[in-house]
Amino acid sequence: QREEEFNDSQIISFPPDTEDKILVKDLLYCLIGGEGRYMKPNKTGKYVISCQMKIYNQDSVNQVLRICDDFATIHQYSEGHFAFENGRITHAICSALRTVTSEYIQMIAKLDSYKNLTFPILASNLEAPGQLLRVLALLISELKSTRGSQSLSIIHSFLSSFRGSQQIRKLLLFVFESAAVPLLSFF
Repeated sequence: QREEEFNDSQIISFPPDTEDKILVKDLLYCLIGGEGRYMKPNKTGKYVISCQMKIYNQDSVNQVLRICDDFATIHQYSEGHFAFENGRITHAICSALRTVTSEYIQMIAKLDSYKNLTFPILASNLEAPGQLLRVLALLISELKSTRGSQSLSIIHSFLSSFRGSQQIRKLLLFVFESAAVPLLSFF
């Protein structure tokens, strides 16, 4: 039987290498905000597994689904707040976030082009981007109801208090500098 003929709950019945291919294919859709066949957003928008799978995969898949949630948060904010009516600084923040998500989507597309992409390879390639998306999603949760210089202040606080990797500091600095351009243009 072909994979399309199985019910969603029957993924556990596949041989391990077939299950791996199905999971990877589904996750690649979810990682860019789409809906997979076996993983999709629930009513609250959080990505969940909608089938039974071998127990050794479930925890690892849930870690990747957190990255999907973070991407969705960033994407929804950048699309929903991009209009100039939300202010120039918010528009600039959204523009910076769009640049970041565009680069991330390109990285996912490269992963998708790997001929023998397995779940362990996918998961290991998502570690660093996942950390970046996590920090941005946390930042966005602070920015949701702010505008203008208050948003810049929050981004600056994140940047000042963050003691993690240089890559994340560089990302936060990019967002801060991009967001500051409209304010600095007045001086």
